[in-house]
Amino acid sequence: MFLDALTVKVRDNHVVASKPAYIGLGVDCDGEKHVLGIWIAKTPLEDSTAGESARFWVGVTAALRNRGVRDIIIACCDGLAGFEDAIHSAFPAATFRRALCT
Repeated sequence: MFLDALTVKVRDNHVVASKPAYIGLGVDCDGEKHVLGIWIAKTPLEDSTAGESARFWVGVTAALRNRGVRDIIIACCDGLAGFEDAIHSAFPAATFRRALCT
């Protein structure tokens, strides 16, 4: 599974703001890719936690588990502090691998 966030412009109540969009992409045993979800935090831009946060990922991984994801064999993520703990909160047996950017 690949987990990451990117910043997107979102119009909310006639105001455009940059917000993180959290994306979960799974690869099944047959090599098929599946977008498991895209989540946008409801955090105001002025808030100090407006960027990507491990706390939000805890909710994302719990939502994936509740929707039927049984296990994550390898989680490929960036080096966000607390990311590994966020994944292990819902999938304790997952192997965490940091994605290398080239």
